[in-house]
Amino acid sequence: MRYLTLLFCLIILLSSCRKDKREFTSDFPHGYKTEIIIHYYESTNTTRVAVGFSIPDSYNYIGKRGILLPPEGYLKINGVEVIAQPGYTFYEQYFDGKPTCLIEFKDYDGTIYKNTMIPPDTAYFINVPDTVSSLEDFQLQVNAPILDSNESSEICLNGCGDDYGDWLYFGTDSLISPYYYPTLESGMNHILYLNRSKHLSNPILPFAGGSVVYYYVAEKAFYTP
Repeated sequence: MRYLTLLFCLIILLSSCRKDKREFTSDFPHGYKTEIIIHYYESTNTTRVAVGFSIPDSYNYIGKRGILLPPEGYLKINGVEVIAQPGYTFYEQYFDGKPTCLIEFKDYDGTIYKNTMIPPDTAYFINVPDTVSSLEDFQLQVNAPILDSNESSEICLNGCGDDYGDWLYFGTDSLISPYYYPTLESGMNHILYLNRSKHLSNPILPFAGGSVVYYYVAEKAFYTP
């Protein structure tokens, strides 16, 4: 289900293919936002860094559309220069392990922006059985987030941010009662996702601002008889 999480991230970063002419930050010098989203996937011990720039667009179903850095600009992630793939309006790079991430980019006016993001603490479920008949049969438990590091937890079932998953909880508790209990289809395998997020305080970004977020993604599979 890692790919469902990636789908959610792609929607946020406006990664849909575009057939028309590319647009650049230099075309909208005061009106674009920057989103830097990092996912560490514990199951594969890999990290994905995605960077997107966007402007408001009332004709787009998510209310915005992606733009790119101009040809005279650049984007580097941990020293590696990243190029947007043809037809896409975001940048991405994969790394092994769970690194501290330095994201640096040069904009149309020559200004260089640098942000360093330290990974969140390790995230994991506690005492989730391998066989579950109903989510009401037990209270979810996770290791507590580190509050002074701006960490929080999101829990989803069978995917996050897509048409297939159920969003169960967001907050800072370690003992969790889901907001609701979806019915579990019998004879099926299910996956709980724990996304431990950490937001960078006061990121250094262009005029319209944005966000820098690092997610630690943990999974726990169970079976419903």
